[in-house]
Amino acid sequence: MHERASGYRACASNPATQLRATPPANGNAVNRSPSEIRAIAFSKDRPLQLEGMLRSLDERCLDRHELSVAVLWTAGNDRMRGLYHQAQAAHPSVEFAYETDFRRDVRSAIGLATYLLFLVDDALFVRDFRIADAAAVLDAEDGAIGFSLRLGRNTTHCYPVNQPQALPKFREPAPGFLAWDWADAEHDFGYPLEVSSSLYRARDVVPLLARLSFSNPNSLEGELARSAGTLRQRRPQLLSYSTSVAFCAPMNIVQAVTPNRAGADPGHSPEALASQFEIGRRLDVDAYRNFVPSGCHEEVELHVLDPPAAPVVSVIIPCYEQAAYLPEAVQSVVGQTFGDWELIIIDDGSPDGTSAVAEDLIRRFPAKRISLLRQQNAGLVAARNAGIARAVGRFILPLDADDRLHPEMLEVCVAELSARHGVGIVYTDQIQFGESDRVVRLPEFDADLLCAANQLSYCALFRRGVWDAVGGYNPNMADGYEDWDFWVASVEKGFSAYRIPRPLFLYRVKTVSMYTTAELKRRELRAQIAANHPSLFTARRRLRRRIRLLPQSLGGLAHRIGFGLRPSRSWR
Repeated sequence: MHERASGYRACASNPATQLRATPPANGNAVNRSPSEIRAIAFSKDRPLQLEGMLRSLDERCLDRHELSVAVLWTAGNDRMRGLYHQAQAAHPSVEFAYETDFRRDVRSAIGLATYLLFLVDDALFVRDFRIADAAAVLDAEDGAIGFSLRLGRNTTHCYPVNQPQALPKFREPAPGFLAWDWADAEHDFGYPLEVSSSLYRARDVVPLLARLSFSNPNSLEGELARSAGTLRQRRPQLLSYSTSVAFCAPMNIVQAVTPNRAGADPGHSPEALASQFEIGRRLDVDAYRNFVPSGCHEEVELHVLDPPAAPVVSVIIPCYEQAAYLPEAVQSVVGQTFGDWELIIIDDGSPDGTSAVAEDLIRRFPAKRISLLRQQNAGLVAARNAGIARAVGRFILPLDADDRLHPEMLEVCVAELSARHGVGIVYTDQIQFGESDRVVRLPEFDADLLCAANQLSYCALFRRGVWDAVGGYNPNMADGYEDWDFWVASVEKGFSAYRIPRPLFLYRVKTVSMYTTAELKRRELRAQIAANHPSLFTARRRLRRRIRLLPQSLGGLAHRIGFGLRPSRSWR
């Protein structure tokens, strides 16, 4: 699989290049079921490019409904993992699957499809086309091995070897389509089996996959290329549109398997582009519309869309019968040394004038981004989820209406989470106040022990992608421990956490609270967490002996403060 992108050149819209070709009249139906044409896209550490590729496919493929699309992705750290889940949230019709065993995952993703369209994350679709037309021509041309979406009369340069390539002797099986003998062609025209943007019959490719050994997209393409000769006699032809409808923009390299050629602009590195994606920037796919590439790969200028002004952090405060405490919580946010935040207050059908108090606070701090969301009483889980769904910050901080933040809470947590790409969550020690007055040092994060005892406060800063990946707080935890279940779900999705050894979260201790009520149902709630994540708990049975050997003080501490297991008090 070739990689690499800069040097954008625009091309005026030309009817001759905007092909809406008619397949040959051979009796084959063009309309196909969505499961018949299966697209499988491969991606690693490129959420911005992947999202752009998917959006360009949505916009340029005029019969996108004919495609069933799956993405096999992998990520090098928690930051990238969270960004992929944000990309997934933007494309709900696409199946996203985290890569575990690449060879098995590819074969499983194919399913019962009749046609396979392989894609990579740095591809861009630049011209309107119909995938069913390509499949119809492939049907009619029994001697064709596949249909390339990147080749055409315009592709006179082979980017991977940086050499011109001669156009083969073409014939036109139908208006707007090309066919040629790939065995006698140069460079890209003689490379019939690839994984970047070509359509194949499943009956040709699936038997190859069953006997080939591969562990990533590059080794898959290498093995396919070496196997092309086995199909030469039966499938000597390769097909394409007259003008490319797609190309690959090789901005960076994310693998060490193949020494592919790629751009060297440090601003286009995977981490640099991830930073742009994280702050809401997206590829401007319309800027490449009707672009005519000189090859299957071409370096082009990076065009991105700036997002609407959005804060770094969204603080979420649900409130039910806590109006008396709400001003303290809000003032603790307003008094932060870090100022790039929004605050969303959710009135969960509270009977104590919560909305009036919130509206007064909004008037008191007109320069701050504070908003009020009203809903019928639905409970803490639903209220918190509703607030996060409305949030636009890339980091989320839940805060109960009767708790407070140390003035440096956001500054410290944002700095740590921004710097630590390998974690999705950061949490701090806590200061208890109210009916207690002490500093509580929370344990260091241990994913293996999280199923036995929670280690995090509910008030922890996490990447928006964590919530997207988990699917929000689970409504079946309405009686409590919803935060513990959320952290367990986060670990299940591959995220980790980091403890900041500073007491920056102020936790109000009260004699009667939802947490104390939840403690009466501790066994039932723990059982529900286990039921929500059976595979994770089963995998950790081996830790029972280790857990029994934990100091008794750990269990005692867990019972005394719940390590943040407490939902808001008085919630129903």
